[in-house]
Amino acid sequence: MANNIYLFLIDYTKSLLLHPIINGLQLGFYIVLWQVIGTPIISFVNDLTKPLKAKLDMKVNYFVLIFGCLTGLFSSVYFLSGLEGENNVYSRAFRLIGIFGSVFLFLIPVTLILGEGIIIPIYSIIMWIVNGIISLLPILAGLAIIMPIVFIGGLFSIVSIVVGRL
Repeated sequence: MANNIYLFLIDYTKSLLLHPIINGLQLGFYIVLWQVIGTPIISFVNDLTKPLKAKLDMKVNYFVLIFGCLTGLFSSVYFLSGLEGENNVYSRAFRLIGIFGSVFLFLIPVTLILGEGIIIPIYSIIMWIVNGIISLLPILAGLAIIMPIVFIGGLFSIVSIVVGRL
């Protein structure tokens, strides 16, 4: 079992490196799909736990908040807190958790994967330039040794021509 997971992760990593743009967009689509599917689920959990919320006299339905955070349904938590219409400190905190959770859920993995599609080619181009400069260094070093010899030899030849004419 662990061997199969290991092989799957290797193949998935190879596909990420070979096609980062496609995989980044695919991951973004799956995250949005998960949030859309989660909205009715969170709404159902909210309806299910409303009597318990009223019985325990809670300002915020912490059951929904915990369930939403554990399953990663942050957009659903945000939409649900907006639908309740309460505008107190607790519901604003509820919405902030939904906003920050959504931002981290959407942006971090998708940015990392899409960034691979941008960072790796830029790194490759920079390393190509650096390797080109490094490959020119022996030629430049040879010229640095030969040029003074040629320059001094040229001076001696000019001096010898001038002295020969006198």
